[in-house]
Amino acid sequence: MDRSHANPGVAAPAAGSQDLATLRARIDDVDRELLEALSRRAELAREVSRMKRAGGMPRLDPAREAEIVRRAVGRARALQIPDEEVRDLAWRTLALCREAQARMDQAG
Repeated sequence: MDRSHANPGVAAPAAGSQDLATLRARIDDVDRELLEALSRRAELAREVSRMKRAGGMPRLDPAREAEIVRRAVGRARALQIPDEEVRDLAWRTLALCREAQARMDQAG
């Protein structure tokens, strides 16, 4: 049956549109996973902060942060992902976690 006239005025789905919808749904899943991973990372950073505070250690460790960024850039290169963008993302992730630690410190 020719479906082009089934709903006058409504275009039939383009070939591959289901594939596009499936890919977009998979991207949405990855985006959700990324946000959940950021949330887990922030919680771990808060736990580290609690341990450091209990041990009288400074919260910030610039050498450790630089190591994390270098490692992320190395992984990006291995995965053929632009390293400058990953470097920026790593520093922003660290900033997000520092902010989570600061909020925890302010809360008591």
